[in-house]
Amino acid sequence: MLTRVVAHARLTRAAVAAIIIALAAGAFMGAPASASGHRFSDVPSSHQFRAEITWLANQGISTGYADGTFRPKSAVTREAFAAFLYRLEGSPRVTLPASSPFKDVKKSDQFYTEIVWLAKKGITTGWPDGTFRPRDNISREAMAAFLYRASGDSHWYEGGALFTDVPKSAKFYREIDWLATEGITTGYDTGYGCREYRPKDAISREAMAAFLYRYDTGKGTPLYSTNCNPPSTTPSQPSMPADKDCADFATHAQAQAWFLKYYPYYGDFARLDADGDMSACDTLP
Repeated sequence: MLTRVVAHARLTRAAVAAIIIALAAGAFMGAPASASGHRFSDVPSSHQFRAEITWLANQGISTGYADGTFRPKSAVTREAFAAFLYRLEGSPRVTLPASSPFKDVKKSDQFYTEIVWLAKKGITTGWPDGTFRPRDNISREAMAAFLYRASGDSHWYEGGALFTDVPKSAKFYREIDWLATEGITTGYDTGYGCREYRPKDAISREAMAAFLYRYDTGKGTPLYSTNCNPPSTTPSQPSMPADKDCADFATHAQAQAWFLKYYPYYGDFARLDADGDMSACDTLP
């Protein structure tokens, strides 16, 4: 078991918003904000992430599609995630540069301002070739990196790897590990106390809603340790076969394959390797 302590140096945006609302209430006694949830035709009340998707809509981070759908299983593009994160941060004013920071992002592009903001904040540097690749699907590991940089959180203490597919040598190990200790993700349960993050997978819109909700509200469940103990994968010992000699094989390759299968368990009981050089039936073609 691995245990770590994670300290937080920042208030969540939700806490700041609550303070502002409380102060405003002293001066303006009006009707409370509506608690009714935003409805999408493809997000029923039974949906796993309905609360998070509803929160996303009520915060104005996503309005869904013109046909009234949210399309929860669809992948999120890099430009769309830039827009979601920009809106989550309150759509701050951006001084636009004379030229685009990325050669594949034009000033006329729908999310130009949001992508420029992302670059100015140091949340992304794009690719080494000078592109941002706005219409590529954002991977789960890149999403982790964007959120980590956006948070400005430096209070993170390394323990052991939490996910079997994210070793400490992984490029975004720190960011993914931070994501888990912040309660933003617990990854996928693969059994025997083991979990995967699947860093190269695209992130779906429903998962994005859940991640942003936990990131902003702090209402996730932190993952500090795992107890991964999969069963042994040692192959079972084959049953002892009938005795053979070289005449039972047509080629050296056939004899060698049979020899290597049984020799580790039973030795050269068939005397296929008379000279002991680990090569069976050398005289066969």
